[in-house]
Amino acid sequence: MTKLWRGGLSAFAWLALLCAPCGAQTVDALTWIEAERVDAPFLERWPNDPYARNIWDMIVFEGALYLGAGNSANGGPSSNAGPAPIVRYSNGRFEQVFVTDDEQVDVFRIIGGHLVVPGHDARESWDNGNLYEFSAGDWRKIRTIPNGIHVYDIADLGERLVAVGGAQRQSTDAWVSRDGYDWRAARLVRNPRLMPIENPRGDFRQAHNGRLYSTLWIGDVLYATGYAILRFDGDAERTPMIGTVFSFEPDGDLKPEGALIWGGAGEIRRIGVDLFPSQPLVPPVSPPHARRAVRLDATTFYLGVFPNNDHQWIPFGVFAAETVWDIRQVLVSSGASIYDLVARDGELFALGNKALTDGTFEVSVLRLNTERTAFSPLFRFPAPTFARSFAYFEGAWYFGLGAEVESGMDSARLPAAVGEVLRVGPSFSDDNAAFNSER
Repeated sequence: MTKLWRGGLSAFAWLALLCAPCGAQTVDALTWIEAERVDAPFLERWPNDPYARNIWDMIVFEGALYLGAGNSANGGPSSNAGPAPIVRYSNGRFEQVFVTDDEQVDVFRIIGGHLVVPGHDARESWDNGNLYEFSAGDWRKIRTIPNGIHVYDIADLGERLVAVGGAQRQSTDAWVSRDGYDWRAARLVRNPRLMPIENPRGDFRQAHNGRLYSTLWIGDVLYATGYAILRFDGDAERTPMIGTVFSFEPDGDLKPEGALIWGGAGEIRRIGVDLFPSQPLVPPVSPPHARRAVRLDATTFYLGVFPNNDHQWIPFGVFAAETVWDIRQVLVSSGASIYDLVARDGELFALGNKALTDGTFEVSVLRLNTERTAFSPLFRFPAPTFARSFAYFEGAWYFGLGAEVESGMDSARLPAAVGEVLRVGPSFSDDNAAFNSER
């Protein structure tokens, strides 16, 4: 049996708020280019369900481009849209290479030289959650994560693997394993540094299940972000705090590092680690969390996002950190909303989207400046809807189109282009001749 791990390896209501801290709008100095439509690889699977065709993630692995789609949200449109396939693009064509037993393929990870997909929402019993591993040319389903209703992310902690998500009947929403097959619930451990006046000993217990959506390395510590309702030990009557940031101990157990506390008159107070120090909390509070984390040298870049439509999300900014006590927001000079980050050849690129007055979108690729303080547009093109994910593959940029939804929205109101893959290539620079062509 191939092992997953081999040890020692290291919607629309928010649109006005998404780029409030962004810099000057300089993208108008750029001319428009045209993106080529490659195909709509999930159209046959979901011909009448555009929301399920959202291309949530794409990744390059062993000479091919992999794409994921689906919808695990319980609300419409296209609710619980599994089983969700995994699609591969190579040699100029798309191919369905595997069908998961989950409602959505949300993220791809490369761990120990294997391509791994966390099981976002299993279509089976809630007794176990799923992982999917691609190794030595074969896909393998691993269904051994106890109480794993949702498995949102997986990370290599060195001597162990950890996974995070939404659990039932256990103390945390995280799991730990030595080999990727035998999993146990991560324990919640005491943090004396997180000691508000209401809880001088720093002891907590998780009151009920929450959700941990993602992991990210900052410095030499692995963190999980999301939310968990924490009760102070020995005082069940006191208003709980919401844990928002957790660190992993070397053995895989969880330590609360940041939280929100409700005070009088609806006041919300942050304590401990705050991954989004410049972002106000907008009532009703849905704690933000981090997505799309990318490491560039000693700096971690990540998106700040708000939950939307159950497990989905809408971004509000890009942040950079060397440690959790040294976090800054990265400016976006075009005023675009950033949905994805890609590191390539020592540089960081961002996927930008900006809604236009005619209902279409301006999609752009932006590049981080040498001071690593701001993104500036590299090129832009018009699209019928925004691009949710992108990747650089075989000398070209590929874009997966998506859509957001509001409560009560049906499929007829979503763009038919959701799920299309667009391509721009070869690689572009500011003085590329392709920029001489106006829209």
